Amino acid sequence: MATLLFLAFALALAGALFVAFRFGGRDERLVALLLLTAAIVSPFAEVKSFDVPQHGLLLIDAALLLALTAVAVYSDRYWPMFAAGFQLTTVFFHVARGTGAGIMPDAYADSLVFWGYLVIAALVVGTLTEREKATS
Repeated sequence: MATLLFLAFALALAGALFVAFRFGGRDERLVALLLLTAAIVSPFAEVKSFDVPQHGLLLIDAALLLALTAVAVYSDRYWPMFAAGFQLTTVFFHVARGTGAGIMPDAYADSLVFWGYLVIAALVVGTLTEREKATS
């Protein structure tokens, strides 16, 4: 099942990369590269059991949050704010799990994936919206 979920995430990310590089501008391409980088390094930082906090993933997700926030601050587009907000929620889940808030391991793992999909969705929707604005 984990392999299927990984494949689904990889396909979603690949689709977002295609859309961003085919139709996006500087901000879209930068965020696509940030997401790709985070996706590549995350498996090396992941502890195989979500029974414990994922400190390595927290560092990667926090770095991604800072980068997305920087893009949002300097961008003239709205969608990077949504991407940064979704990423902030991911970081909150790491912190909550680390403080012993009683988040079940499966809920912790699922939350990281869920909010990751929303960051990808923000990139795709933002890219296509900006493309539509540019062509009209």
